[in-house]
Amino acid sequence: MAIIYRTSGPWGAGKGANLVAGEVDGNFYDVAQRLHTVEDNMPEAAKGIAFFAVSGDLFYVHMTDGTIQGPYQLPTLAWNFLGEWLPSTIYRKNDVVTANGSTYMVLVNHTSGSVFNPGLTDGSGNNVYGLLLTEPSNVLPPGGDTGQYLVKSSDLDWVVSWETPTVFPSQKLLEAPNATYDLTLNNIASYVRCVNASGCSITIPADSTLNFPLSTEISFRQCTASPVILNADSGVILNTVDGLLTKTGRRGGVISAKKIAANNWDVFGLLGVS
Repeated sequence: MAIIYRTSGPWGAGKGANLVAGEVDGNFYDVAQRLHTVEDNMPEAAKGIAFFAVSGDLFYVHMTDGTIQGPYQLPTLAWNFLGEWLPSTIYRKNDVVTANGSTYMVLVNHTSGSVFNPGLTDGSGNNVYGLLLTEPSNVLPPGGDTGQYLVKSSDLDWVVSWETPTVFPSQKLLEAPNATYDLTLNNIASYVRCVNASGCSITIPADSTLNFPLSTEISFRQCTASPVILNADSGVILNTVDGLLTKTGRRGGVISAKKIAANNWDVFGLLGVS
């Protein structure tokens, strides 16, 4: 039903006379019907995203009207831990390897070369390896002899080295059970009881073999009927009392050797005669 206008205007030609009651009611009815149509077809109220939530590998979208979209499955990263890096080996993205005390993730599929290169690129500026973890150098240095100790040798962390003491502690009590006894740095400032029935033969080593620090003093006690004999290694000088030997003179005797210079030791105590 078309609306009837009394006058002419933008709406078109009018009736040119007053509207009768039925025409007025028809106009109102037409407008009311159109309003009912709009009300019956109103769009839903707009809603937005309130927040996101993740549980495990599931992703949820919470909306402002209280509804939830999802869950959506999230992709997961699969790491392949392969241990120590190897040359001439096929590596694929997400492989994890260790090299030179550090752990790396493979970022680009490739075949490894002969030597590990942490800064390797694929030729297009992309890194082949990504550093995950670097282990601190907090391990003890290799080597060291019995009687040495660790010294912090730099202001940097974990920089230590083996050192021979120059200030000696109280004498350590040691025992020599065999017919021969080999000296070590553990003998610095030691008192050695030689308990073998056949006696004990001890060689004072050359500095090139075992370099005791200056002022090292070692004492030896003859605990049986046979003597303790000190022998000089090649190039070593043992200084003793004129007419006496570098060995103990009787059971219970104690002799000492003290380093006074390179390859040079004084021997003193209850020495034996020739």
